[in-house]
Amino acid sequence: MKRFKAIGFFTILISLFLTINVFSQIKDGETVLAAKQTLPGKLQLVKIVSEDKAAAVYIKLNNKIIKELNYESAYIEQSYPQISPKFFLIGLSTESLVCAVKFVILDLSKGLPKVTDEFGNCGDAPKITYRNQSLTLNFPPGERESKYTIGKKQIWIYRSGKLKNLK
Repeated sequence: MKRFKAIGFFTILISLFLTINVFSQIKDGETVLAAKQTLPGKLQLVKIVSEDKAAAVYIKLNNKIIKELNYESAYIEQSYPQISPKFFLIGLSTESLVCAVKFVILDLSKGLPKVTDEFGNCGDAPKITYRNQSLTLNFPPGERESKYTIGKKQIWIYRSGKLKNLK
């Protein structure tokens, strides 16, 4: 029983240390929206509001900007494979009623990080399948009662560094 208490205590200490470490590196005007440790280093989604009140989301790896996106908010929807993830599905939102979410895929599988163009039908619940280093995202058609604008059914495949819409 003492062993389990000690493990729990050390887990809490490590979590606290990692949280303090992440937030200690935030600059004025930056908000860390999500952070995850990856094999190549620390992945962060950071929101920066400029002096003219324009917001942008930055994808950072080891505090280096990989991509700037003109969105209000972002989150890591999923990462694949589950152990030692190399592919990250990132949801992007303008926080408006026009379009709930668009997505990008961050690929850390080879050399330099790669971010796809934005894709999706504004739906926030695609069915995702990961198989053989390939992601398939199936976006259902929108519902009439939805408060967001959601388009027709879409199927997207990410394989070998390329994103393709199967329609």
